[in-house]
Amino acid sequence: MKIETIRKSQLPKTVVGFLDLMESDADWFIRTLEDFKQLVGSSKNPLSKLSAEVIEEFGQKLIFRNGGLAGADYTMLVDKLTTEEFDTLWEYFGISKEYGKGQHNYECTGPGNCQSKASNYCTNNC
Repeated sequence: MKIETIRKSQLPKTVVGFLDLMESDADWFIRTLEDFKQLVGSSKNPLSKLSAEVIEEFGQKLIFRNGGLAGADYTMLVDKLTTEEFDTLWEYFGISKEYGKGQHNYECTGPGNCQSKASNYCTNNC
């Protein structure tokens, strides 16, 4: 991952756009756990105000498939981030507000299976 400013104009607003981004060779968003660790170790870390323990716990709850984020349990972040900070966090995963609206409160329980669960995120990569 190239750690740089989020390319907001390239954030997908639809399922098709999200899947196209995942299939692309774009390297400006988080595709793997290693990318996530690289970002949180940088000056652009969107979670910089949180403890190392909370960041580690969140990292352990990330699921990656098909070139990007498939799911995440963000329970440990709920009372620690503002809406704007959450939006920025998801943008680093290549997820816009528009696309992300339908992904919240679903858990990726297995390939292609999203089930209702609070404080979870399930993308079309699940």
